[in-house]
Amino acid sequence: MNQPGNTEPLASIVSRVWHSPTLMTWGNLGTRLLGFLVLLPLALGRLTVEEANLWFLFQALLALQRMADFGFTPTFVRIVSYARAGEITAETGLVVPGSLKASETSMRRVIRTMRKIYNRLSLIAFVLVAVGGSLAVIKPISQLDTMEVGWLAWATVAVSGVLIFRWGVFGVYLQGAEQIALHQRWQIVTGMLSIIAAIAVLYFGGGLFLLVAAMQAGSIAGVLVTRRLAIKYSPNDSWSEPPVADAEVMNAVWPAAWRSGLGITMTYGIIQGIGIGYAQIASPAQSAAFLLAQRVVRTLNSFANAPFYTRLPHMSRLYAEGRRHELVESARAGMLRANWVLVAGIVTLGFTADPLFVLVGSQTPFVTMDVWWLLGLATLVERIGAMHLQLYSTTNNIVWHFVATVTGGLMLLVIPLSFHWFGVVGLPLGILVAYAGFFTPYSLKHSYSTFHLRFVHMDGLASMLPVTVVAAVLIVFMLISA
Repeated sequence: MNQPGNTEPLASIVSRVWHSPTLMTWGNLGTRLLGFLVLLPLALGRLTVEEANLWFLFQALLALQRMADFGFTPTFVRIVSYARAGEITAETGLVVPGSLKASETSMRRVIRTMRKIYNRLSLIAFVLVAVGGSLAVIKPISQLDTMEVGWLAWATVAVSGVLIFRWGVFGVYLQGAEQIALHQRWQIVTGMLSIIAAIAVLYFGGGLFLLVAAMQAGSIAGVLVTRRLAIKYSPNDSWSEPPVADAEVMNAVWPAAWRSGLGITMTYGIIQGIGIGYAQIASPAQSAAFLLAQRVVRTLNSFANAPFYTRLPHMSRLYAEGRRHELVESARAGMLRANWVLVAGIVTLGFTADPLFVLVGSQTPFVTMDVWWLLGLATLVERIGAMHLQLYSTTNNIVWHFVATVTGGLMLLVIPLSFHWFGVVGLPLGILVAYAGFFTPYSLKHSYSTFHLRFVHMDGLASMLPVTVVAAVLIVFMLISA
């Protein structure tokens, strides 16, 4: 017979895991990562190089489509968090502590504004996909044996992608409302079903179109579940009210959103555009290898981000409540875990990718190791700067528009030169130069001066040591290869 003293600790552990935003996000991302690791070998073994190249290009275009968000997602996550703490003010864009009634009124105003904004953003996303995306896939589709299949697959991606983008507003609300654990639990379920369907398609001989259809159907199922959860955990009938942009909410949102949006466009947009542009000039094998490396490092990055980014709504609320010390300690712990998880993924793949590709009989090659280590180091340096910039952004003072414009300008200046001199190695090298030369130092300067941080305490183990590990492996590899 179980004693209460024996069952209580286990129940407590299960409860903490079940309600932990970080662990549930890791569970979701881990499920998708594991599914990707199972799905990828099947896809590389079944799809031709030309089909694999187009599949990776679809994923890059979907990632690029998120630029149509123009910075509203992180901004609305903060504003929803603020609304839960009190009444939004037109003067500051933040909150004054208020009653439950004041908070509910603020939330309704935020939801009405979110719906209006995302309706408009969806039209922008549709135009980007219909025009820019279609132009980008012309050459890769022309290299297929059956072009009709390629265009049908692209139409499926384009239409479903816009729908998923439109319904993303519900996920934004759940993040800001600190219902992240609940949201991620359901994403684990729908993600598993999507991956199982995709694996089944490949196992039973399905091709590119059925693979795309299965994965996009799973994503649509996920956002439909998110919609239901958002409605359930919102003030009654708030999602049924007419979508109207509230003036005070827009005053709080727009100054931060356009700055974040410009920042995303000038950094993330350029990086994704590099892969899409490379696909227009490289052979299918070269393009597929580089797009695959970008896709893998993006997956690792998303998984590693969980310990920090799941804390952002809570961190925004801590700032609104004036609890600065707790905010800094929460950020430091998130940075430490995020950076080391990313390093673990970069190093593991760096030493195992080539034999794994031989093992699965891949028709698509992987990038050379110098490209991989440079891409991994550039991603790590960017993450360090981005997390410090997110820490600073909890103040609702957004400098993305400046830091990213300068960083993007450096990329546009350096990358063509480095690509001309070094070939494909110059692509991640140019990205690294821009991040290490300006983006990350500038971001650290802002967070350090605002929160009076100390380097050894904040970044010694969390940032400097991870960078040293990856840089050391890169240098050793280059010396051996020379």
